[in-house]
Amino acid sequence: MTRTRIVEIDPSFDKRTSGYGRGSAMLRMILKGDEGVIQFVMTTGWYLESIERTGRIVEPMGFDLGYHSPKPMYEGQEIMKHDCKYLDGKPCYYDGTSIGAMEVMKNLIEEGHEAVWNRLEKEYVRRFLVKGIENE
Repeated sequence: MTRTRIVEIDPSFDKRTSGYGRGSAMLRMILKGDEGVIQFVMTTGWYLESIERTGRIVEPMGFDLGYHSPKPMYEGQEIMKHDCKYLDGKPCYYDGTSIGAMEVMKNLIEEGHEAVWNRLEKEYVRRFLVKGIENE
């Protein structure tokens, strides 16, 4: 079973004129396999130069440790309302945690990117391959 590693960086944006606010660039590390996808997402604190600085420092922060699954992972889980690009355009069931992402961020800072891939691999096995987890 081969799993694919994907790294994406979404750009910073300033959409205040259209009512969407502003945001920093986001880093996504995605582990994709036959059973689903595990992702780690962090905010980088990198903003467009055109965004006025308020004097506060925005540090990188773990944002999400989650999964995209082609099937429900717990009773009553609702399907997402849009097609999932990580599941090749099919609908998905998604869930995630910011607390888990903060732990992964700590792994990234202290041990580097391979520690993140190792953590995502463990999450993949735990979520998709271990029987009985679906009702936790």
